[in-house]
Amino acid sequence: MIFLLSGGLNFKQVAVVDGFYMAVSAALDFPTGGMADKYGRGLMACLGNLFMGLGLLSYGMSRSFPQFLVSEGLAAVGFALYSGALEAWLVDSLRRCGREGDISKVFGTTGLLSFIVSSISSFIGGAIAELGHEKAFLAGSAVSFAGALFVFLAIGRARADAPERRERAYLSYLRRGLRITFENFIVKGLLVVLAFMALAIPSFTLTWAPRLKELGASMWLLGVTSSLLFTSAGLAQYIGGRLVGRIGLKKVALAGTLLISLSFPLMALSPSQVIFIASALLFEVGYGLRSPPIRTWFNRAVPSEERATILSLRSTLLRPLSITGMMIMGALSDYKGFLATYSWGLIISLPACFMLLIIPEPDRN
Repeated sequence: MIFLLSGGLNFKQVAVVDGFYMAVSAALDFPTGGMADKYGRGLMACLGNLFMGLGLLSYGMSRSFPQFLVSEGLAAVGFALYSGALEAWLVDSLRRCGREGDISKVFGTTGLLSFIVSSISSFIGGAIAELGHEKAFLAGSAVSFAGALFVFLAIGRARADAPERRERAYLSYLRRGLRITFENFIVKGLLVVLAFMALAIPSFTLTWAPRLKELGASMWLLGVTSSLLFTSAGLAQYIGGRLVGRIGLKKVALAGTLLISLSFPLMALSPSQVIFIASALLFEVGYGLRSPPIRTWFNRAVPSEERATILSLRSTLLRPLSITGMMIMGALSDYKGFLATYSWGLIISLPACFMLLIIPEPDRN
């Protein structure tokens, strides 16, 4: 945001640049998922890192609105290529090693590591940006190129284990992925759960800081709270991944979703900064707990051959709902205040809880 504004863009142009990224990544996510299943998940993840690096490199050298659009387009292609490919490879690799029971643990551990790495890289990126905003993007491009090389050397092409793969046409992956998505009850049910949550989550992520500031919080408290929220979400993912083996996918996912729903009325009615922060922590803990079981649940319900295709289709279907949730949140916050925004979050998240109760857990196959 700061780099774009310093480059002479206004807020409307910034919104167009961000919207362009979302539109391109959403449009390409599903077809690139089919490419991952057909031509290799490692290959697509490698290309994804490569295009992301090109986007960041271009960003560091961009100075005009059209150039920023090109940079966002390259980064969006990278995200679309990467999305779904690596997760599909990871799940199938664990299954081939006879470690399917560890999938949720791995998701929980990688979730925690992602938060740790994000925190460290944010600090490093900020320090580099002190030397020049564009230098942070150039450093990011170097990391992405290194990531592409690492995937190439460590994973390789990583094609799916399907004896008929060579004979199958690329479009058959897309057609079967669509059919499975809209015919499999578990997949459809989980998509409904994720759809409700995609509409509800922006009511927290985009409002907690303004609401806490409204309660009189200083800037240093906002910074400390942000760190607490990230840390709690990461730790909750780690714990959630391990709880699955003890109490099952459904109970952990339901517990996490209920905590999210409970946090909305508590945040809306919080009379003090301390109570609000505690309520916000409930949201992040719930968000973290539910992530590993739902990802595991979803992956168990889809076949190996079309796994990346269906994971990418999930992303394509949910992204417009996230944007819709942001728009609803913005309108409610502007015209009705935080109470209406958090009430919306509660109302729209509760159906996800009921839906989780009726979705069966898939057999391990």
